[in-house]
Amino acid sequence: MVEEPRHSDRFPEGRWSDIEVVLRDGRRISSGDVHATGGPEAWRTDAEVEEKFHLFCEGVLPKQQAKAIWKMRARLLEEDCLFSELAELVRE
Repeated sequence: MVEEPRHSDRFPEGRWSDIEVVLRDGRRISSGDVHATGGPEAWRTDAEVEEKFHLFCEGVLPKQQAKAIWKMRARLLEEDCLFSELAELVRE
């Protein structure tokens, strides 16, 4: 991985990147320039963030555990919340 000046020059107005993968048979696959979503200029909705969270959990955590962790995020903002509550969910 290397810094690409053309992308760095566009920061912080945009968060750009690209990737090129060289396959074993020598073929090259390039993404072209891609602008990252989720920042101030390309905000994700709560539904999009939740969908991404569950996608990342798929095959790693049981669905019920992932749902409990997602639900816990709101609880973390409450004054009486203990981090140990989240830790218990993650350790299951």
